[in-house]
Amino acid sequence: MKKKGKIALGIAGILVIAGVAGRNKGTDKDKDKDKNTSSTVVSTTIEEKNDGKKESNNDDKKEITTEKNDKEEAKQALEDIKDQVKDEIKDEVKDNVEDIKNAVKNGDYSLVTPEFKELMDSYEAFYDEYIEFMNRYSAPDADAMSMLDDYNEMMSKLDEWDDKIDAIDEDELSPADDAYYLLVTLRIEKKLYKQID
Repeated sequence: MKKKGKIALGIAGILVIAGVAGRNKGTDKDKDKDKNTSSTVVSTTIEEKNDGKKESNNDDKKEITTEKNDKEEAKQALEDIKDQVKDEIKDEVKDNVEDIKNAVKNGDYSLVTPEFKELMDSYEAFYDEYIEFMNRYSAPDADAMSMLDDYNEMMSKLDEWDDKIDAIDEDELSPADDAYYLLVTLRIEKKLYKQID
């Protein structure tokens, strides 16, 4: 080859190399640009997805909070209704209890439990016997020595009756039984008080 041909070939080679390098450079830039664009697209997509998730999570949280609030409000409303019903029942029962107590005080013992009435009647009968005995025992002309056995027996019965009456749980009594209990014990107290006067 002649010198001119070699130079032309060299120049052409340089141009080709420069072109390839330029293309490569351009490609690298484009690649970088593409990478940046891809990164931007990917990160935007991820952000959008994350925002979507955040919004979705926020929506879920709002829904859960709303459900909790609704349940709490419903629960509170139910409690309020229960309290209102309890108050109404208490008022009604209170009125009924007063009616029952008044009926018992006025001599209507039909609502008193028969077994309980029998117990309280026996208790009152014992005290009538006790008062009568004590009146005889403390009379000026009484022979206390001859009555000593009767006196001991009477004191023993008194202890038994006190134990029976103390064993009654007044909180467990029906309103009618409670009223009769109070009525009988009050009558006994009045009888005992008369003996002191």
